Amino acid sequence: IAGVLTYLGAFSPSYRIEIIDCWKTFLNSERIEFSSNFTIAQSLGNDGVIRDWIVKGLPNDTHSIENALIITKNDQCFPLLIDPQLSGTKWLKAVEGDKLVVLSFDQTDFLQRLKSCVSFGVPVLIENVGLKLDPLIDPILSRELLNVDGQKRVTLGGEYVAYNPQFRLYISTKYSNPQYSPEICSQVTLINFTTTQDGLTDLLLNNLIEVEREDLDKKRIQ
Repeated sequence: IAGVLTYLGAFSPSYRIEIIDCWKTFLNSERIEFSSNFTIAQSLGNDGVIRDWIVKGLPNDTHSIENALIITKNDQCFPLLIDPQLSGTKWLKAVEGDKLVVLSFDQTDFLQRLKSCVSFGVPVLIENVGLKLDPLIDPILSRELLNVDGQKRVTLGGEYVAYNPQFRLYISTKYSNPQYSPEICSQVTLINFTTTQDGLTDLLLNNLIEVEREDLDKKRIQ
């Protein structure tokens, strides 16, 4: 599960399957016990939560569901969504609701609003980023937290700002195949929402199953 949360978010559905099969082969060769029928959705998912996500706009395909699970279950790195069709971004906005603050690096009040959100634990979505991220958010991405007078703080714009553990940062780009530096890749969890042929096939099949056979759709999610 740790490997899934750390490494698989950036890859396509077919490549994720290949990697998991490789891991299973290695575990089997080392005689380490594992679940032979392991799937990301089965291990990390909850039927009720997944259905709520789909109602709120998450595409009903395995790849998108896995992406959502990696985003919500990984509390070590903040996610960067590769989202040219904006499907993941729209879902995030629906899930977080009115409390989500949407920012962009070119806003004149970006720093002040970010500081406020960090202090009060308000979730932030930075939209439409390019191939480089503003160095201003490096201390947040790297979790460079300091204890000042018994309180967790982070340096933003040369100033110590109170850091609320409830703060959550999301970043999204419209680039379909961005080439990020190793430094950025080590700071964030890349989540690939790019629509593929496999993903479209899965989506159409799942939608058909959901309409025709609700009992089969429940088994698929479980």
